[in-house]
This record gives sequence, C-alpha cells and structure tokens, in this order.
Amino acid sequence: MPQVGHSPKTENFVVRAAVARTLSHKERLGDPRVRAAIEKEFKKLTGLGTWDTAEVAEWSDIKRQALAKGEQVILARGFTIVTEKHSEAANPEDRVIKARFVEDGSRLQCGDGSTPVFDTSSDSPVTTTGVRLAVAVGAQPGNKSVVLDATNAFPQVDLTGPATYLLLPDDERPEGWDKYRTPVVRIRKALYGDPRSGHDWTNNVTRKMRAKGYEPVESWPSLYTKNKVLVAVYVDDFTVSGPCQAVDEAVLELCSIFEMGTSEPLSRLLGCTYQCRPVNVDGPDGTKVCQEVTFNMTEFNSQCVQRYMELMDVEEAKLEKRKKLTPALVAHFKEMRKLSCVATPFLDDELERADPEAHDGYLSGSAAAVLMKILWTARVARPELGRVVSMLASDISRWTLHHDFALRRLVSYLDCHR
Repeated sequence: MPQVGHSPKTENFVVRAAVARTLSHKERLGDPRVRAAIEKEFKKLTGLGTWDTAEVAEWSDIKRQALAKGEQVILARGFTIVTEKHSEAANPEDRVIKARFVEDGSRLQCGDGSTPVFDTSSDSPVTTTGVRLAVAVGAQPGNKSVVLDATNAFPQVDLTGPATYLLLPDDERPEGWDKYRTPVVRIRKALYGDPRSGHDWTNNVTRKMRAKGYEPVESWPSLYTKNKVLVAVYVDDFTVSGPCQAVDEAVLELCSIFEMGTSEPLSRLLGCTYQCRPVNVDGPDGTKVCQEVTFNMTEFNSQCVQRYMELMDVEEAKLEKRKKLTPALVAHFKEMRKLSCVATPFLDDELERADPEAHDGYLSGSAAAVLMKILWTARVARPELGRVVSMLASDISRWTLHHDFALRRLVSYLDCHR
C-alpha cells in the first residue's frame, strides 16, 4: 500500500532511519563483526571501572561469607544484546553492529536466595508531555531545539546499595578463569538493567545540574530551566530548547559536566522522527518565523509489526517443542499472520458477542511484548491506538481466542496505517 508522503520523485532519495534490529543467537554465531562489537563493549565497561576482573570470586563463596557475617549482598547475571543499526540499508556495509551488556534485573537474588526489594520511586525520567513541551519551546520564534546523549551514562556514576556481584557469560570470561565453576566480579558502577541504576543516575544529573544553576521544574520530573533554556532528560537523552545562543551555551555547559556525544538539531528522539520546517506566523507585533513540527513514527511502527510476526514464530515453536502443535494450530497461526488493510483498530462488537466463552488464546505469552511496544507509539504520536492497547493489556491474564483475533486486528491497522 502506498505510504502517505511518498512520491515517484523521491524514489532515489535514501534516508537512514537508524532502525536497530536485534540479532538472534543464530545470526550472531560466526559473524566476526559481532565478536568485535562484544569485545569492544566489554573493553569499554572494564575501562570505565564498572567491575574489576582482579576481584574474581566463586558465587557460592560469596553467598557463604555473606550468611556467615550477616551481610546483605546481591547476586546477578548478565547478558549481551546485539543489534544491527541501519538494518533497513540495502548495502550490508552500511549496517552497523552494536553490542550492549546489561544486567538481568529480573533474576537477582540475595545471599540467602530471596529476591531483593528496591525503592525506585526516585527514578523519574521526563514524561512524554515534558518532551512535547521542550519541542514546543524550541519551535517558538528565535528558538531552537537540539538533542544530545550522554555516552556510557550509567557507568558514569557509582552503584549504591548492597554489594552486588555479577556472573559474566561463559564466552566473556577472561583467560585463567577455568578453575572457577561460577566466577563473579563485584559491580562498582551503575549498569543497565540494575533497578538502582536509574535512581543513581537521576540523582547524579540533578546534583550536577543544580550546581551549574539549573533549577528543576516543580512537579515535572527531569525538566530543568536556566536563562530561558529548558532541558528535558530522558535517561541518557538530553533535549535542550530555548533562544539559539542560550542553547549553544547550555550545550557547552552540559558537555563540561557529563560525557556527551555530539549535539544535533532535533530530528530523531525516543523512537520518533521530528520533521521541522519554518513557517511565517502573523501576530500583533508583525510576522515572525516559527517552526512547524511534524511527528513521524513510520519506522517504529514497522518494528511493531515485525515484533508481532517474530513472536508468532516464537509461540509456534514453543508448541512444537512441547509436541502440541496440531494441524489445527498450524492453520490458526497461519491465519494470525494474514494482515489486511482495515479502517479501525477494533474488532466488530458482533464478533466479541458471538463467542463469550472462547477457547484460551495462543498468543497470550507474547501479547504483552507487542502491546507495550505499540503503547509507546500511542503515547508519542498515535493517540487513536491508546484505547485498544489498554483494553487488550487489561485482559492479558484472561486471554481468549477472541483476543488473538483482536491483536491481529490492531497490528493489521498499524500495518496499513504506519
């Protein structure tokens, strides 16, 4: 189906949309670029002092010592996420392999085997409305918005709380660790995936920005003002808006207190592409030039559809592995993969009433991952999706066959109205 805004005149115009695709385990095997990216990531984290491989210990020894001394420790596992950036590029050489090592925050345990509990109430990134406000400020006459990101944000700060020991993956352990059965190292810096990292990073940002004269906006988390400049902070993404010269001065100031990447004009932020163009606005003081800002999440929506298709394969593979994949189920999954162009994201009421006690659905295991990804689109640029996502999400624990079809309807709508 033709996409809105496309025309024959732009067929040869190439745009790098920076679509990052997560590589499967099979795709990672034997690819030297993947190996190089992982080694680069671990070298970076080690260099930042995230952990010290000289402090290696045995998992069981740490637990035993903690119990003997009555001390609280946290034991964690980690894994590497490998993505292919610019995956939409036809030329393989234009695609970039990136690796990020994260802590598995869902599998933490204390020394006695219990699950640790954290207070993450202070982990408050800027709201979507706050980002909107920053974009609006940058669109005013004489103003602009720029974005920049804090490189290696979390490892810039120390990890607070009980001592945490990390079990590194088998293929990322240094030479000489063969004598250990389950070797762990103590984490010294905040690490992506740890429930405390957001808290420590947020406190670090607030402390350093207040020291430079930036004041938090009351009741608006992670929004700061100084000299008519508004700074919105979403974890490691900084959006700086205000008068042009003041924004340039603020960027230099932020780069002096945080390790930052290069600042760029507002174009892509948090999965959304922002298209800006100047427009003349007549007012009581004469004509002024403002910025007209258009939100575009076409590429992100394509990722949502792709996520749905990938998770269908996962659910079908689970049933096949358990030897429960019957011909009827094969036909059902085939039907669920058929996306058609529909006018609304909702199923007809008649279908819902036709089978009030429908059989348990087969997509419940993957539905949450699809819905939460689409929810981001709904919050940022597609408010018409919010209601149907909320309705389906509220039924995750009581998913029926009807919900399978309702989810397909939602994805079909997104597919043909990207």
